[in-house]
Amino acid sequence: MVTLDTDAESQIDSGYDKTATMAIAGEILSFSAQQSSFINGEVNTFTFSIQASIPVFKGDQLSFVLPDEVGAPANVDEMQCKGTSNVIDLTCSVVDKTITIIFNDFENDEGAFTWEISGIKNPTSTKTS
Repeated sequence: MVTLDTDAESQIDSGYDKTATMAIAGEILSFSAQQSSFINGEVNTFTFSIQASIPVFKGDQLSFVLPDEVGAPANVDEMQCKGTSNVIDLTCSVVDKTITIIFNDFENDEGAFTWEISGIKNPTSTKTS
């Protein structure tokens, strides 16, 4: 599951409190994940990349769920998160298998966004020993 959410700021006057919400996020054109190591059970760094069909705004967030076979960091202290392409500053959080990224600053609001997260554990072997 991958979702992209807006930053809750809007120029639209929709009545009480002048807030607007987006019920359906813009389409995600591509999302990829590439691990730095393929050794079973090793904790390593994954590089993630996304391209959305709409511009991204400061404060937008992306949440994705890691597969059951992959080990998520227990908390934010066990992971490092850094932008690598088009991402200047981001904030990461983790709850169970769900990782949430908040895009705080970037070079361009369109195109691909790439970042790294360390502390994700590769699946263990599927073969019996």
